[in-house]
Formats: sequence, C-alpha cells, structure tokens
Amino acid sequence: MAGDLRFLDSLKGKRVVLTFHSLGDVDGVAAAFALKNYLGERALVVPADRVTSLSGKLLAHVGFSLDELPQSAASASAASPSARAPYDALVVLDCNSRMLMGRFSNEKPYAVIDHHSLHTDPLGSRNEFINPSYSSASEIVYEFLRERQGQKPLDSRIALLLAAGIATDSAGFRSSREKTFTYMGELLAQAHTEYGDLLELLEVPLNISERVELLRACQQAKVERKGNFLLATSLVKSYEAAAADALIALGADVAFVGYAGDDARISGRTTLHLAHTIQLTEIMARAGKLLGGSGGGHPAAAGATGPKKSKLKQALALCSKLALERLG
Repeated sequence: MAGDLRFLDSLKGKRVVLTFHSLGDVDGVAAAFALKNYLGERALVVPADRVTSLSGKLLAHVGFSLDELPQSAASASAASPSARAPYDALVVLDCNSRMLMGRFSNEKPYAVIDHHSLHTDPLGSRNEFINPSYSSASEIVYEFLRERQGQKPLDSRIALLLAAGIATDSAGFRSSREKTFTYMGELLAQAHTEYGDLLELLEVPLNISERVELLRACQQAKVERKGNFLLATSLVKSYEAAAADALIALGADVAFVGYAGDDARISGRTTLHLAHTIQLTEIMARAGKLLGGSGGGHPAAAGATGPKKSKLKQALALCSKLALERLG
C-alpha cells in the first residue's frame, strides 16, 4: 500500500494544500491533518467551504485550526483553473467528485486519495488512490503512515483524529476490513484513549431544528412494500442524510431522502444485508445524472447532488423504482 502512495513522499517540505469534500466531515479533516503532520509545516489544511460541527468540536479538542487559502491563490482559483497558484500541489482527500469540491471545483489536483466509489465527474488527477474496500480515508492515510514510520508512534492528537475518522466513517465498523480493527487498536493506544471515551467525544446532541426535521421526514415518508422488504422515501428542508439514517433505524430496508436548497441532494441508505443487492452507488450515479450532477458513495450509504432542483421528485422516483426492481 505504501508504494501506491509513494507520490506523497515527493511533497515533503513543499507548499501543499490539503482539502476534502464540501462540508468536511471528521474523516476528511482527520486524514488531512495527519498528512499535514507528515508533510511538514509548509502544508496547509484548507476546507472546500466549511466543516461539520463535529469536525469543529474535535479540532478544538486537539487544539488544531484550519488554514486560510492565500489570497493570491483564492483569486487565481476563482479567475481561472489555469492561473498559477502560489502552492506546489493540491491534494484532495475523502472525495473524487468535482461537484463536491467547493472553491477548488475548477482546479486539477496533484493527487486524490479516497475510499468512495468512483463518481461520474472525476477530478482527473495524475496520482490517484481510490479504493472502496477501505472503511475511510483515515484508514488509508494511517496505513501509509504506519508503513512509513515503522515503530515510531504518531502524535497522540493525530492518532485521536484518525481513530475518530475511522469510527465515524465505518458506520460503527459495519463497513470494515479485518485490518480496520487492528489499526483502531493501535491508534487508540497511541492516542492514550479508550474506545468508550472516543465515542463520548463523538457525541453531538441533536439540536431542536434537526429533531423537528427528522420527525417531519418520518411523518411524511412514503412507504412501499416489496415482499418482506420496506422502502421509504421522503423530502426534507435539511439534514437529509440523518433523515435517511432515521428511516432505516425505524424499520425501512431502503430509504431515500431528498433536499432542495442551493442545489438538489438525495441521500440513500440500505441495511447491510441488502447492500450488494440494491447497489446504491449505481442508483445514485443515475440519480445524480438526472439532477445534472453526480452520485456515488458506499454500498449501504450513498448520495447524489446536482443543480437541477426541478428534477428532485423525478430523481427520487427513479431511485425508488430502481431499488424496488432489485428487490425482486
């Protein structure tokens, strides 16, 4: 594995911008700070737009701060993708979709490191490591650092972030390899943290707006039955991913939840035992195309996004139709 990412070694000591998908989650943020620590003090962690509240909480806990894109780089990015940026390389983590790259959507990255399935709007990097068999970008980065650093332990703060990235993106280890458990044990030891303490740190109480929206999603859900399977679809004003998770927790075997804001988004979920039958990533790719964007993700959790908000209900109907067909 380390050989597959050997292109990173050439970046040590250089001006590197490390980034991740829009609304950066714990996994992307953790992987970026781990690589920043490896590459040296000239590396910057710059979000595509902003990060989640949980990501912000964890960064505050370890005392790390996000970096600002140099003003000249921001101007160059906005003006033209061919303009010369004042850094040596852009490395994208936890994302391989141009639609999800925010301020960096017009740039061609030096490298892409991701664990999601391939999207239909690739970033077109000359150096790519995209492997959905990994639980998270954090696991990919830790495996690389583990092989590079040998017996030398990681900074405890980096170890804690990587452990959090794996815990949150592996869906509680439901999408994990055998090695994932080994790596988590090593990271917890290096972070001087027990797993229960990590879970407590990762808890974020639902605010009143999120609770209202989740209840509304359940109240308005359309439920279809195919044999012994239940499929639920709904529309929300926000928190579509959490709403899809909630529908699965309440008994749906497959769930699709749509949202129309600045763009149209659909979050899809399925139970693990149906993941390979439903093939959510393929369904999301087709829904994303209908929305004028892209789609992809994981076998049991995927999403689609695009600018065509008027097509959202049609895209939701397509998701439902395709899933019901695959349920036999």
